[in-house]
Order: sequence, then structure tokens, then C-alpha cells
Amino acid sequence: MQMGVNKNYLGRLKVLHERLSTGVHYTKKELLDALEQATDGYLSEKTFYNDIKALREEYDAPIPERDRSGKPYFYTKPFSLFGVLNPTDATLANEAVALVRQMNTLPQFAGLEAILLKFEQQPGVIGRAKESVVQFEQNTSYTGLNWLRELYDAIQQDHPLLIDYQDFNAAGPTRYEVSPYLLKEYNNRWFMLGYAESWYEGRPFPLDRIQRIVALPNKRRRPDTTNWNTEFADIVGVTRIAKHPVETLLLRVWLPRARYVATKPLHPTQNLVNSTDTHLDFQYQLRWNPEL
Repeated sequence: MQMGVNKNYLGRLKVLHERLSTGVHYTKKELLDALEQATDGYLSEKTFYNDIKALREEYDAPIPERDRSGKPYFYTKPFSLFGVLNPTDATLANEAVALVRQMNTLPQFAGLEAILLKFEQQPGVIGRAKESVVQFEQNTSYTGLNWLRELYDAIQQDHPLLIDYQDFNAAGPTRYEVSPYLLKEYNNRWFMLGYAESWYEGRPFPLDRIQRIVALPNKRRRPDTTNWNTEFADIVGVTRIAKHPVETLLLRVWLPRARYVATKPLHPTQNLVNSTDTHLDFQYQLRWNPEL
């Protein structure tokens, strides 16, 4: 019986498959190094041998039998890992294709269609995705979407940008050299957070106000020291002003609307502190900012 989908497990098999399908003969150490680099952690020899065994026995990969004597690993003939997914894996893959296909409408995911077609053309694995029964809220007419790819590439490639930015109440654009760190969506709008001299502390760049972007590939951006996993823990929205302390805020919401707030918290710190026949009182731990 084939093993079910597990992100770490399939991720390791994918790394092994990518190496072995090249036709190159790899040593155990070379494959272990590739796996550890891909997983950012130590991988035991036992796990390695189990993964090789799974490829060979569960997915019928053409890997010669080895007695752990140090002989190299390779495929003896062309082999497609995606062509042998079990029915459970294929069902999950089909569902993933249906969800990913929705993202293909956004410019930053241009090219996904070609990748999806490759999946769909694998015989007996992933058929043409059925009509999606899950939909995400999207605003494909949003002006700032066209900047997502350039900003994403700059962040990945670790270089700064020249950005011509025009506020809604400004007569013309102002140019900033920006070190971009993070792209964040909030309320169906996209924002870039980064560093620029003469820019406002904690304030993001809304993408719909960017007029022009010029890449600076020969420069390195300012180092990013922000922990983005916790940066927004004590705010609503995307603007974090560090000099504003965290405060306890109380919000009274009248019934029946209060039930909507109870089932869809306005912030992770939301806590119900009082309940009556007419209203509910909620408490939050937040910093004041423009979105609040």
C-alpha cells in the first residue's frame, strides 16, 4: 500500500526524484546533503534508506538494489514520480489544482497555467480539474496587482528599488530608494513593507499608489531585522507604529450584530469579557494605528 500524502515525506521524495531523474549517479552523501539542504535540518540515514525504499517499492522507481556498500544511486530508465500517485494522493492533487487555478487570474502567478497543464497531462493521475467548489475573494481589477511580480523578485533577489510613489493628495510622485522586505494583503489591497529614508515609521507602501519601479540589481538592500511572524500581532491592518504602546481596548457591540463579531473575531487578541441580553463587550490588546 502506498503511503498517503505528507508534505515532508513527499518533499523528500521530490528532492530525490529531481536528482535521480537527471541520469547522474549520486552517492548517499550527496543525496543526504541535498535532502538536508532542502529540509533545513538533520536527516538520519534510516530515513534516507526508507525514502529510497519507498521510491523503489511503493512508487516502482527504477533504482537498483543496494546493500549499503557505498554504490551510487540512479534511475536505470526514465521515470515519472507523478505518474504513480495513489488514488488518495491524486484526489488531493486534483483539489489542489482547482484551488491553485484560481490564483492563476492574478498577474504575479502568470505561468501557473503551463504548470497545471503538465500535471493534467500525466496519464491516469490528475485529470482536468472539475468546477471549483471553493472560491476565494479576489479583486483582479485592483490597480496595484501589476507591481507584485517586480516587488516579489526584488525581495527574493535581495536588491533595492527606486519607486515613484504618489499619495492621493499629492500633486506629483516622489521618488524613494526602497529596501523591500514583505508583501502583505489586507482588505483586498496589497502593501509592500520595507525601509526608505524620509519615509514614515511603520507605514507600508500601498501598491495602488506606485507609479513606477526601477530595479537596482547591482546594489544590496538594507538588512532586514524584522520578525515578520510577530510584527502584526498587536495591530489591526498593516501599519505598526512602535512608539504607540499596546493598550487594552474595549468594544461594545449590540445584539444581534455582536454574534457576527463573536464568530469572526476582529483580531486574535479578542476576548469576550461581558455578555448581556442586549450586547456583548469585547476586549483587545492593540496599538493605535490608522486602520484601527
